[in-house]
Amino acid sequence: MGNRVQLWASSRVELLLGLSLGGWIGGIVLFKTTASLYIGLSVFTVGLMAGGLLYQRIAKPVVRLLGWDLMAAIAEALWGLYWAMIMGHWGNLVGLSIGIFFLIALPHEQELIQVLLRHAKAGTDRHDYHDLNGASQSQGEALRVARKLGNRIAEAMILGEMAMIHQARSELAKALELYKEALRVFRKANHRMGQATVLVNIGALYGQKGEWGKALKLLDKALADAETEKHVTGRASALRNIGEAHRLQGEIDTALKATEQALSIDRRIGDRLGLTADLVDLGLVCLAKNEIDEAIRHHREALEFAREANFAVGEVESLCSLGLDYEAKGELDKAFEHQEKGLEIAQRVGYHRGEARALGNMGLIYKTRGRAEEMRVYFQRALRIFETIGAKFDAEKLRQHLSCL
Repeated sequence: MGNRVQLWASSRVELLLGLSLGGWIGGIVLFKTTASLYIGLSVFTVGLMAGGLLYQRIAKPVVRLLGWDLMAAIAEALWGLYWAMIMGHWGNLVGLSIGIFFLIALPHEQELIQVLLRHAKAGTDRHDYHDLNGASQSQGEALRVARKLGNRIAEAMILGEMAMIHQARSELAKALELYKEALRVFRKANHRMGQATVLVNIGALYGQKGEWGKALKLLDKALADAETEKHVTGRASALRNIGEAHRLQGEIDTALKATEQALSIDRRIGDRLGLTADLVDLGLVCLAKNEIDEAIRHHREALEFAREANFAVGEVESLCSLGLDYEAKGELDKAFEHQEKGLEIAQRVGYHRGEARALGNMGLIYKTRGRAEEMRVYFQRALRIFETIGAKFDAEKLRQHLSCL
């Protein structure tokens, strides 16, 4: 009986691997031979979905029951691949694909590859904002292994992800400390693409604090490095953050140019998280130019991408931006409704900056309606959060509103 059970399990695990890896390889081959991205990705998706959906019912319980560490690692990787594909996390998709390849080709390197897999899985958890604690724990385990093995690249990548988790929690001081540590390790390893990615994130963090000079200096350097290294996603991210920095300083034409360049890159590579952020920013540029209908169109598209990718932060930003659009259009009830929806999601997932923005925007609606007491309450709630997370620029704007009361 035991032999029959093992044979049954083995045959289905082989089916799982065959479908998933067949889709993976087939997608690459078709893409190379036909130059058709859509055909290649279609085959790729079928393989990943088949593997991912079979994973929970067959592979996961069986491999753990039988104690097959290698097969368990591959099964975990396939599940991560499935979600990375569905959610559009291309960086994690590549990392997981490399991890699977080495798990099969070099089983004696399992400990190192486990680091890569945990790193990529934690990245997915962080982006969907549904399991920040799980992502943090996963990264901590991976970091210990990377340091034990002396692998600098893996160590720096994990430090960067840990920083992004803290930034997501609005713990900016800790995030900056980890980013700087990641940057030092990347520099020691002479890994310029990694340096460009971390510089973008540090620049964005300084922008979040309202320190525009530092932000733009770092972002310009990151953009140059990304262009030199042909780092496409890094280039898009740098341009997006450069555009946001110029928009918030009132330099609308410069912001428009940078944001449109970022959007063009992200449409080409299909980065749904990047597209969400680009479209939010582009809509806010249109709003600054009083092109309200265009702003609504961009923000609705951003909301669609965010929901498709299960990207809670993007959903909050899209909803709050739509609220601003409807307020500018004079549709105050609809504006307040969108801010309330954004606030609810932000509070549920712990996105403090989004929570404060929604509260501040609701205060502005009360101001337009001439309800000074409600406006004061919402502004003060938002101000406390902005001060706590170190968002100096946003906090100062609210203080100016409160001083006029």
